[in-house]
Amino acid sequence: MDMEKAAYRTYVGPGSLYDIIGASQFALSVSCGLREQHLLLDFGCGSLRGGRFFIPYLRAGHYYGVEPNQWLVDQAVQQELGADMITLKAPHFAAVNDFSVPFDVPFHMIVAQSIFTHTGKDLMRRLFASLAGAISPEGLILATFFLDNSDEERSGWFYFDSLPNGQKVLAAYRQETVCAFAAEVGLHARHIHFWHPAGQQWFLFSKTAERLPTAEQASHFYGLNVLPPLP
Repeated sequence: MDMEKAAYRTYVGPGSLYDIIGASQFALSVSCGLREQHLLLDFGCGSLRGGRFFIPYLRAGHYYGVEPNQWLVDQAVQQELGADMITLKAPHFAAVNDFSVPFDVPFHMIVAQSIFTHTGKDLMRRLFASLAGAISPEGLILATFFLDNSDEERSGWFYFDSLPNGQKVLAAYRQETVCAFAAEVGLHARHIHFWHPAGQQWFLFSKTAERLPTAEQASHFYGLNVLPPLP
């Protein structure tokens, strides 16, 4: 199988970036305090681009994934992790498509990689409310956005298989809008300049401002682009 062209990989983004996008979100999560004993929600886990790093790292039963496309999870388990890893680490998965969090767990960390980049304001508000209700009082939400000087005006979900040909599948927002929507559900926000392979921008959210990095601390997040890839 040509892994860069495998359908379960290319459905969630460029196949050539599958490995580095997963590795970078894992690196950021650990930099933000994730440890093996914590409970993690991978919201929109897709084909386990990040999950294949998180699941082996976390203790058994501590990884939770939400993904409406069950075939993506199934293919990733078959091609990336294997049945023995699932038996050993006992991850939890839920196939829901209403932007809810179907787990009654106070998560220490939630990762939403490239989810808000496909939502209109209606779903953006709904997702913020769901994530705010699922995070523990001292927990962190890590999420990516595309930033622009104007806000997305469409509503709903934008993806290549849900829109007419030629219509863009990405949504961009002003930073002020992202922070305002987070504040509506009691979340504090901090934009960090952690490198993203596809040019998205990382934000951290928490119920307490003290849990977020200061501006000085945030300046030290820079990601995995210090040296070029090995030949």
